[in-house]
Amino acid sequence: MSMRRRLCRWWRGEAGFILPIVLVLFAIGVLLIGPTLGHSYTSLRASGVTESKAVELHAADAGVEDAMQWLLQGPDEPARYSEAGIRDTLLLNGTSVGVTIEEVAPYR
Repeated sequence: MSMRRRLCRWWRGEAGFILPIVLVLFAIGVLLIGPTLGHSYTSLRASGVTESKAVELHAADAGVEDAMQWLLQGPDEPARYSEAGIRDTLLLNGTSVGVTIEEVAPYR
């Protein structure tokens, strides 16, 4: 007897056999969807934290660049950084950045 005949004979006598298969596949889907959604939620939260930290880092970098510009080219406003050690607060990207220029040691 060929393999095909055996399979056909076996399947003919199995009425209602598809229901357990569908239920098993449904159960596997239910078991996989929970962890997948949890992973997606965690990833979304982590990307939000990363984005907010990146905005803060860019604002801090802009504050450092402003202080370097003042040191290299002189003040653009008379009251800003009028003496060494004076602190100035800038609002950059909606983030308040405090910049202090302090003479620690003479530059070579």
